[in-house]
Amino acid sequence: MSSTVKGKYLLFVPAENPASIATLEPVATLLESRGFKHVFLSMERIYPYGTGNVLKDNGLRHVEIPLGSSITKRNRPRYLQVYYKVRMWARGLMRRLRPAVVVTMKNTGIPGLFVLAAKEKRIPTLLVQEAFIGELKKMTAKLMLNKRRLLFYIRHAIKLSAL
Repeated sequence: MSSTVKGKYLLFVPAENPASIATLEPVATLLESRGFKHVFLSMERIYPYGTGNVLKDNGLRHVEIPLGSSITKRNRPRYLQVYYKVRMWARGLMRRLRPAVVVTMKNTGIPGLFVLAAKEKRIPTLLVQEAFIGELKKMTAKLMLNKRRLLFYIRHAIKLSAL
């Protein structure tokens, strides 16, 4: 694998929310055990949701996008202005860092700009899918045998028998 990669760094581009770091952190740990150094990208200045604090608290090496200010308010011209600046900065980062792989959870928005910059430099990208974690409700006899559901089953059985 090391003969085909350009550098020893892996660039992790999490989504805007701090929870995405928790999804990418095990991937970074696994790949670090194989000899790669990881660098996370912080979009704290653009999306102030607390990702910078999470990266600092977890002791993860990170680089922050140094330009722009918050674009949490919906304003299309402002989005385009910030996206253009970040796109140019992403190209420069790819040139300076020369990562072996760019790992992300999103290929749209700001993370998508880094995917595009990586593709221009022929750097492979890895899209990690976020797992859906939630509790499923247990079907209980009370839920299955309530009056409404029983009437539905009876009507359905009558319809099927009429065919």
